[in-house]
Amino acid sequence: MQDQSRSVLEYIRRCSVKKIFFPVGICILVVLILFMLPFFQQISPITIENGKALAEHFEAGDYFVTEQTDMLYYTGMDYYRNSRLAGHLYYHLNEDATLLTFYILPTTMGSNAEETVKDLKVTGRLISLQEQQLDPSYTGRRQIGFLRLFGKKNPSANGSPSSSLENTTSYSRVIEDLAARTGYTRYALNNISSPIAISTVDYYSRLDQLYYVTLGILFLAALITAIRHLMIIIAPRCSAAALRLYQYGHPSQILKEVDEQIRHQCLIQTKDMVLTTDYLVEFSEDISAIIPLSEVLWTYEHATLWQSPLVRYKKRLTYTLHITMENGEIYVFNHKWKEDVDLILRELSDSHPNFFIGYSDAHLEMVKHILQERRQEKISLFIDHFLPFLSRREA
Repeated sequence: MQDQSRSVLEYIRRCSVKKIFFPVGICILVVLILFMLPFFQQISPITIENGKALAEHFEAGDYFVTEQTDMLYYTGMDYYRNSRLAGHLYYHLNEDATLLTFYILPTTMGSNAEETVKDLKVTGRLISLQEQQLDPSYTGRRQIGFLRLFGKKNPSANGSPSSSLENTTSYSRVIEDLAARTGYTRYALNNISSPIAISTVDYYSRLDQLYYVTLGILFLAALITAIRHLMIIIAPRCSAAALRLYQYGHPSQILKEVDEQIRHQCLIQTKDMVLTTDYLVEFSEDISAIIPLSEVLWTYEHATLWQSPLVRYKKRLTYTLHITMENGEIYVFNHKWKEDVDLILRELSDSHPNFFIGYSDAHLEMVKHILQERRQEKISLFIDHFLPFLSRREA
């Protein structure tokens, strides 16, 4: 056995020191992954003015921008994702007609797009319209996910817009249709436009959302675990093993007695368990339990075939020690050696003949009966104290 006999709290502290590295490493790994993903760009997008320098930002990998627009005009074309209408294509032309910028805004009123949108702050992801094949059967290659782009709305026989365009469309088709709509020539629009559009519907793709939710849950779980271990390192009396002692008395006094008995009144000492005259202490990496023997009601062992998760054919027979307390709490010590468990059970049988030792149906029924009586006593005691209190309040 290690030198845990010197102090139970010191052993608990050392175990938490060893365990804290893993959750801290997970937190660091999650942050590094978020740096590799566009997470920090998405929470702090770059502010631009009048759609300038979109191509430069796109080439530099700064895909997330925000811009305050004054007036946007509907192009008559829509944005589809997975055969579903996801947004509408708008454009903005500055006052001196030297810069044409495209925007993809979400569908807020079904399939009907507003002809103009005023004073809108647009926050979106930069995408290249040239890289998008607008055939409904094509899937986009960039971070924007699985896409289907623009379908032009053509009036049908009954005057309602038709479905998305079935033939292949491209950025040049967008310019061509916009030229017909605005009266500018294709050459003029090509000279003042950029194929880089600001898409609000692709700001967070479904894959991004899946990544962030998964990483967020992982980070939160690791952070909580690291904080818990840090608290135990600073104050080992906050550990579960120490807090459970409040049911049996004052933890500080019990821990002092345990340390004293381990040094001077140790009856059995195995690799990870110590039996003294009044306590059974278990020292494992996953739990450190301190059990007052005066509160034990039943204890027994059973065998378990343990298989290594790494080596398929590596199996060994281990034993589990079950201890049921007078208050109904159950302690389970896994992966013990049979010699150690048998040694402790023999000593308990000799020194504490009032224990139920070993598993049997008779012991199980007897323990259930005793615990049921204890619960009924607690309920009766609570009622006896609570009813007079209610009577005094009503009076």
